Amino acid sequence: MLAHSENYKDNDVVTIKLSNGEEIVGKLVSQATDNITLTRPLVFTLNPQTGQAMLVPWLMSVDPKNTHPIRINKQNILATTKTIKEISDNYTQATTGIVPASGGLQL
Repeated sequence: MLAHSENYKDNDVVTIKLSNGEEIVGKLVSQATDNITLTRPLVFTLNPQTGQAMLVPWLMSVDPKNTHPIRINKQNILATTKTIKEISDNYTQATTGIVPASGGLQL
């Protein structure tokens, strides 16, 4: 289960593996004893036609621009970790339209 520490803080982009196999990427809002709260959760999946990785809405009936927090019961969570930079940057671009700057100074 996710525990707040120096590795996780509010507004971090985290990855959650659910017991049904789904891998969710979302922005951490908070956690309680029995749940974790994210905004704009997306599912990490593979495009069946190209085999390329992509992020798609986790809840199809919710407006993808909706920033209301969504709670996930911790009983359904197998693992949680901070999302790697490349996917975190893709998540940020997909949910905000902002393209994160690459590391290093470019002139």
